[in-house]
Amino acid sequence: VNVNVDVDVDVNVVNVNNDNGVQEEKQKSATDCANIVSAFAKRITPRSKDNGGADVINYDTSMNGAKRSALRNLAGRMKREGTMSEFEWPTYSESIDLNMVHSSGEVDGDKDGHENTENENDNETDPLQSAINSLTIDHGWMERVDGSLWEKELVLLKLNNAVAKKKGAKLLGQRVAKELNAHVAQVVGHTVLLYRPGLPPVLDLEKLIEKKVS
Repeated sequence: VNVNVDVDVDVNVVNVNNDNGVQEEKQKSATDCANIVSAFAKRITPRSKDNGGADVINYDTSMNGAKRSALRNLAGRMKREGTMSEFEWPTYSESIDLNMVHSSGEVDGDKDGHENTENENDNETDPLQSAINSLTIDHGWMERVDGSLWEKELVLLKLNNAVAKKKGAKLLGQRVAKELNAHVAQVVGHTVLLYRPGLPPVLDLEKLIEKKVS
């Protein structure tokens, strides 16, 4: 079985059985493997004008309340249509033991629903932040989130199984976003909406804003 993906990655599986069912399973395994490698290759590929991206995505300057609002509207529509990719924190993965964490404070949001980030690094000794930083994230789960971001540019993370505190969900969402070079577009309870433009970008945020206004 030979599978070619869009970043010049070839996956080869040696045929040892002619059974059709076995061959189909091998084809699926090869495709899944190729997709994981493709997503990883995209993530480490420098963005440039040639591939439709910027050299470095600076979400602080490229994102604003209007764009996040448009993304939230799109996410709501996708959810109603059943096309929204949602990823629940695996039950077999590590979680934060609240008996070991003593942290106060709730998540503050700005008027358009986006989480405030200006004081994210003010308290690096916060026990909850330290627990989030040391939490082991399942690689397979991250790869699936990464692949879905490349395909749809928007995903929902459900982090109830990871941490009980809403503040912890925000912090964990920010950590996942940082590792995947994505942007936290919204945090509601324990649900985090992530956005990351593809290579090249699929969503036109300016058009989404115009459509929302009209």
